[in-house]
Amino acid sequence: MLYIYFVWFIALIIIISGLFGSLSSLGISLTLIGAGLAFALQQVILSFAAWFLILIKHPYKIGDRIYIKSNDILGDVEEITMLFTVLKDVTGEETITGKNVIIPNSTVFLEPIINYSYDIPQVWLSVPVSLTYESDLGLAEKIIFNVAKEVAGEEMKHAARLMRNKTPESVQVEFADSSTIIKARVMCLPKRIPAIRSEIYKRVLEEFNKPEYKDKVEIAYPHMELVLHDEVMSENVKRYLDEN
Repeated sequence: MLYIYFVWFIALIIIISGLFGSLSSLGISLTLIGAGLAFALQQVILSFAAWFLILIKHPYKIGDRIYIKSNDILGDVEEITMLFTVLKDVTGEETITGKNVIIPNSTVFLEPIINYSYDIPQVWLSVPVSLTYESDLGLAEKIIFNVAKEVAGEEMKHAARLMRNKTPESVQVEFADSSTIIKARVMCLPKRIPAIRSEIYKRVLEEFNKPEYKDKVEIAYPHMELVLHDEVMSENVKRYLDEN
């Protein structure tokens, strides 16, 4: 195939040189044509050059989860070609939608790219659980930690070896307006995030519903509690409550 292209190229040069009458005129014409083509194909050339950079320096590779902030694109690298990269689109819930997003390779030169899997294939996942202030915080923290360790244990062990960290899993405690939030932080492969999150929630709920824990930990939910003190309650309020 390359031989055929070469023969056609030589034939084209001979024809053009005959039209222009001299090789010097041909050289000037080819220079102008080349400059025009370079300008018209600059994005293509840039993407082709970026392909070499991706192969050599590995700013991302197949399977990595990357984020392009300028276009708000989050996805898993599915394929890398000479001119473009194919991503599996991921929603804000970190769930793969099934849509393909095609970006030019030149993006690595033009835009900052966040690679969540640059060092290791696993990424961090936070699973928040909201509890009432009356819950036994220490007990809930222990339950959530153990569940997270059981669900994502194998992947976290692999991540720990790569990170040289014995315990990559952890829990964080935060206070909200009407609840205490305990976040289980684990590491897993990007494609496993929906399954890992769902399994942690299911098992935590199962543990909280066990008889020995049922009165000690409670999931928080939006509600309003009205407290009335009889000594300061007005006659109108009393009458309304009596009638209803």
